[in-house]
Amino acid sequence: MSVEIKLTFDDVAAAAAFLVNASAGKAEQPKAEQPKAEQPKAEQPKAKQPKAEQPKAEQPKAEQPKAEALDYTKDIAQRVLAVARRPLVGRPMVEHLFARMGVKNAKELKGSDYPYFIKLLDLADAAEDEAQLQTRIADLQE
Repeated sequence: MSVEIKLTFDDVAAAAAFLVNASAGKAEQPKAEQPKAEQPKAEQPKAKQPKAEQPKAEQPKAEQPKAEALDYTKDIAQRVLAVARRPLVGRPMVEHLFARMGVKNAKELKGSDYPYFIKLLDLADAAEDEAQLQTRIADLQE
């Protein structure tokens, strides 16, 4: 038996936010599309439709790597250093991200936090300043 669940989002930002929240375990249940059933005949009673199970968000490998496949030294430490080395804004951005995750340094992160933290690091690497970083994070969560 196979179950197919389709997720519908208003835009790409909403889909990305769902994937990030799902990887962090904070996913809200999306509205799943129910398959259209054939019109029942007047003689037959209406059949109860089974409830859809909460979908497990499958994430594209290019966008968000799985937590098990991530290595602290290769994936986290190097990215943190790359962002922190940015002139003037790098270190404050990294400190902001640590505070956001509730840790003092990258070594305190759990393996399950790695995919979301990598996404935050990518946003910090592309941001011009801390205010733009906060705006991009807010857009990500919407």
